[in-house]
Amino acid sequence: MALLSLLLATLYDEAIEYVLGCVTACKAWSNLVDRFASVSKSRVNHLKTKLHTIQKRGDSIDRYLLRLKNIREQLTVTRELISDNDVIIAGLAGLPKEYAIIRTVILARESSISLKEFRALLLGAEKEIEGELSGVSHNRYALSTQGDSSASGSNPAGHSHLLATTGGVLTSCQYPYSADPYMQQYPSPFVFQ
Repeated sequence: MALLSLLLATLYDEAIEYVLGCVTACKAWSNLVDRFASVSKSRVNHLKTKLHTIQKRGDSIDRYLLRLKNIREQLTVTRELISDNDVIIAGLAGLPKEYAIIRTVILARESSISLKEFRALLLGAEKEIEGELSGVSHNRYALSTQGDSSASGSNPAGHSHLLATTGGVLTSCQYPYSADPYMQQYPSPFVFQ
């Protein structure tokens, strides 16, 4: 009776209705297991699916790893043990293509790595990718300002055949037509749209 009283004292209102009328702690526990075991299995399956389908998207590496840790902790509460290696594999699978090199390096290792090492490697890759992206942005800006100065007539030689680019992609190129009427009949092979 003391054990049944203790069990009843720890239950919240929704769960109490499943043990009302039970005269033994064993019967009360069996009722609770019958009621909540299937919900827990469903929750475990949901969390495992979430772990295997997680994507980094726009999150920072720290935020992404925090989401992975949260899922792992929720699974641990349900008595599902997820190894460090399982977390690393799930984390690598959710990274975008910019992380392809670090993904290959980590997967090709013969020795396992700790989550601390995994985090350090991903943070290093994140900094490198951010550096490359800022370099690309700088180059795009330089190309766009160069294209603007050519279009505004500041091109001293008047060459309208300079490439106009947007983000490194050729979008147009004009080639001056020849004064020869025969050449004007045919489109220039240097005009791109």
